[in-house]
Amino acid sequence: MDTFNFESLNLKKVKKAIDIGCGNGRHLKSLGFRLKKAEIFGVDQLEHEIHKLNNEFDTHVCKNGNSYSFSVQDIRAISFEDNSFDMVICSEVLEHVPNFEKVIKECYRILKPGGVLLISVPSFIPEMLCWKYSKKYKQTPGGHIRIFSNKLLLENFEKLNLKIFKKNRMHSFHSLYWVLRARNDMEETPFLKKFHSLLVKQMFGQAKISAFIEKLLDPIFGKSKCFYLRK
Repeated sequence: MDTFNFESLNLKKVKKAIDIGCGNGRHLKSLGFRLKKAEIFGVDQLEHEIHKLNNEFDTHVCKNGNSYSFSVQDIRAISFEDNSFDMVICSEVLEHVPNFEKVIKECYRILKPGGVLLISVPSFIPEMLCWKYSKKYKQTPGGHIRIFSNKLLLENFEKLNLKIFKKNRMHSFHSLYWVLRARNDMEETPFLKKFHSLLVKQMFGQAKISAFIEKLLDPIFGKSKCFYLRK
């Protein structure tokens, strides 16, 4: 299940896209099915993630004529040229990074004028509850180091004159899972293990009824707050 609603975007014009902090490449794979004859890039600071992606995509059949490239980079100082991408994605990354403002500036710098920037961060209330219920949640190495308010994000978007043309929330069941786990001091009970299995099935389109229910709850309790911006 995608964090962003790609179907609502005009993807025909996207010939060069990049995911900043791409992790396991979930968004890159999704774009690969939607874009045609596009250059798709992924960068991450974690070498093992990029190594896995290179091995996986080495045998990946690009049915739509897309090309893929992955590299280990400091996402606060990306090596690509200014104004070089039609779409830039930065999903669930900013909450992990010191000097997150530099990441947003880099996303802006490499985005073409008129291009689309997709940013998502954890929603305020579910994240606040997780921090409240469990010290382990925020002390996990490489974990979340801040909770974003709307004001903080909007101030940074306005400084760069980035225009929001859409916003929404996603993954309400993920909110429920993590809040319940935080209440249990991050221990995964048998119930939570089954709940997690359900979330995995949803990601692969195998639990359509629960996915439908989650979609109804997303505007209220979605874990990811998503911003669709234009340069």
